[in-house]
Parts: sequence; structure tokens; C-alpha cells
Amino acid sequence: MKIQKKKIIVFLLPISILVYGAMLSRSAGQTDSSWETAVEAFENGDWNEARESLLKLTDGPQSSPASHLLAITYLNDDNRENAYKAFDKVLGKNDGFFLAAIEKSMAFTLSWELTDVEKILTNAMKANDNSLFAHFLLGIAYEAPSKIEPAKEQYERVIELDPKFAPAYLRLGQTLASVGYFEKALPHVLHYIEFIPDNPAATFRAGRAFFESGRYEEAVGMYRRTLQIKGVGEYNPKISIEMVGALAKLGKYAEALEALEKALVDYPWMLNAHSNAWIMADQLGDYETSKRHALEALDADSRFVWATLQLARLAERENKVEEAIKYYQLVLEHDPNFENARRALKKLSKQPPENRPDK
Repeated sequence: MKIQKKKIIVFLLPISILVYGAMLSRSAGQTDSSWETAVEAFENGDWNEARESLLKLTDGPQSSPASHLLAITYLNDDNRENAYKAFDKVLGKNDGFFLAAIEKSMAFTLSWELTDVEKILTNAMKANDNSLFAHFLLGIAYEAPSKIEPAKEQYERVIELDPKFAPAYLRLGQTLASVGYFEKALPHVLHYIEFIPDNPAATFRAGRAFFESGRYEEAVGMYRRTLQIKGVGEYNPKISIEMVGALAKLGKYAEALEALEKALVDYPWMLNAHSNAWIMADQLGDYETSKRHALEALDADSRFVWATLQLARLAERENKVEEAIKYYQLVLEHDPNFENARRALKKLSKQPPENRPDK
């Protein structure tokens, strides 16, 4: 697979690396213009000129940012062997750039054929079986086609090589969770969180693993923690809905409804939030609130058949036969194959007029 050069410039232009590299250049008292020349060539997509300048910098104070950009120039020319070597050099420094290097190389690893990636990384391991970077990326490559056991082995090898390499714990946890081993996944995800406590993706996954393991109180606690992380949003609807599932398992329907109501203030178009809200309201016997959420969902999407069905059921419950018939008919207009609605409509239509108080 050939990589589009222009796309990579837009997608991978690492501004923080460019700025930091310039700062390192000044702090080192460098007078040559290798860094500036490299950056200008990089931004113009002139990979050969950029490499010529970057190669002069990979052993100096700018080693990490220079190696990072160097790897990207190799990727743009589809020179994967040298790209991995350059990324590996960033990783070896462990100075804050290695996570960015992993992020970029992961994107390309997943865009290549597995056989190509295996060949490159296996060769890297033959040269150095302690190449943490090669083992980590091979684990990611195996994840894509769901080769879970080989991926797990690679991440375990990474942890053996460096027990403080946090990303390996998260990837290992995700790999195990992807095949339903949530109890086994939890310790690894929680270990990652010990290293990096404010990564919402990790705390969210921990919440889900707790939930799937039947540990609902802990799931709620982890979801609440995720909502409190800066940038997530206190009433993020996706996380709120996940938390509501755990609260419902605990029978805390009022608390669940409150969380959904708060989320819907900023996200009134979230249909699944409305549907969860009317389910919680039904559990509480609060049918007015249930009806309000069904109507608000229809305001957001007039073809949301589940909201129409909920209104039909609520009308039927209140013995508003004509209203229920109207809503069931609307359900069938949107989905003629909805058999439950057809059966309910047939049953209601048989009622004589004297049994239809709302006629």
C-alpha cells in the first residue's frame, strides 16, 4: 500500500515537536541552521532534503524530535525499515517523545498488510530481541485481525522488558476485553491508570470492565471519575449512558434519570439518552417524565420509531385507546414489519367505541 504524501503532511505535522526542536537548538547554543532547514523541507514535503538535515541532528540534543521527523520522512517514501529504526531511537530516549512516536507508527502499522509488518518487526527482533518498540507494534498489528493470543504474548514481552511501559498494560487489557475476558483485563487497565491517572479512555474502559464483571458500584465510581477528567465534560452523554446501565443494575433509577437529564441539557439530540431516560422513568412510575422524553426524542428525529412505540404503550397504559391506535399506526408507517405494533393495533381496534374513553 502506498501512502499519500500530502495527507501525511496534514495529518502528521507535529507542531509541538517543531517548536520543541527549535527550543533545544537555541538552548544548545547551535549556530547552524540544520533544524530550520529540516523543518522547512519537511513542511514542503521535500523528504530527501529534510532527511539530509535531520540525520545531522539525530545524535545531538535534538535527537528525539529529529528522529521523529526522520521516521515520518521515511514513511512518506514507504521506507518502513528505516522508519521503524528512527521511531525506535525516539523510544530509546524515553524523554516524552516516545508516546507520540508510538501514536504515529501505530497508524501506519494498521494501514499495512500484516505480513509486511511481521517481516519488518521480526527482522528487528532478530537483530535485537529486546526491542520493546518492535514487540509493542507487532502486538498492535496482531490486534487488527483479532489474533488475540499472539498480541497478548507481544504485550507481555513488552512488560517483561520494561514493567514501567504504561501503554503495554492498556493494550493488553483492551486485547483481553475484546474477547470477553473482562476480569483478566481489569488488573492491566488499572495498572495503566496507576501510571497515567487522567486518561479518560483508560478510566472509561476500566468502568466497562467493572460493569461486564458484575462489579457495578466500582463501575459507577470509574465512570464518575472519567466524567471529572478535564476536557471530558461533566455530563458527557456517552459516558453518562454507560454509567446509567450500572446504576440501573443497582436499582438506582432516580440517580440514573438525573444523570441523563443533565446530559440532555447540552445534548438534546441524543436519542439513546432519551430512550434510557424513559426506561428509568418507567421504573420509577413517573410516566409524565417518560412521555416527555419520548416526545423530545421525536422532536429530535420524527422517524425514531422506538419513541413512537413508547408513546403508544403509554397511551395504552392510560386506556387512551384512540391515541394508542394513532401511535401504533405511525409505528407501522415507519416500519411495516414491526409485528408487536401490528398485534397491539389489531387488539385495540377490536375494542367497541364504548370502551374508548378518549374517542
